[in-house]
Amino acid sequence: MPGSGRKPAAPQYDLSLNEFYGVALDNQEWTTLGEKQMLVGTASNANGVMMKLAAVKDLAHWNYKPEAAFIWDFFQDYQRNTENGALIINSSEE
Repeated sequence: MPGSGRKPAAPQYDLSLNEFYGVALDNQEWTTLGEKQMLVGTASNANGVMMKLAAVKDLAHWNYKPEAAFIWDFFQDYQRNTENGALIINSSEE
């Protein structure tokens, strides 16, 4: 991927880097969501942050009511051009 600005995929998972995803994330930190602990971090490339990941500790894989605002906060930055299908990413850094 030289010149693409993308980081190469990790050759293998290392749970010492991140107990949920097995890869180190940028800006990785523990925070709280309601009464739950959450490990959050971002995946970035040369264009900046492309994805924010969050793993809620001790929570099965379904939505947790207080998480709705967090989910909206993430997805509100992404749109589709309805005429040509292009992805539009709204940057908060503008």
